[in-house]
Amino acid sequence: MSDEVVVSVESQPEKRQTREDYIRQWKATLAKSGKTLPAGVGEMTDQEVFVAMWSELKKHIAPEEQPTVLAD
Repeated sequence: MSDEVVVSVESQPEKRQTREDYIRQWKATLAKSGKTLPAGVGEMTDQEVFVAMWSELKKHIAPEEQPTVLAD
């Protein structure tokens, strides 16, 4: 006797973020500090936008509390 198991997996490819997505994320992150986007954001390259967004985002990342493990 043979029991066959058939598994079907469906997935959606992850949507690639656009320049506009990065600018929206950057704007939201800047708002946490009471700042706004710089005037020349339209002339910035995609790489410059990405780097600036992550530079600002890193300022707001809080480290997670690590659990205390007691050894006997």
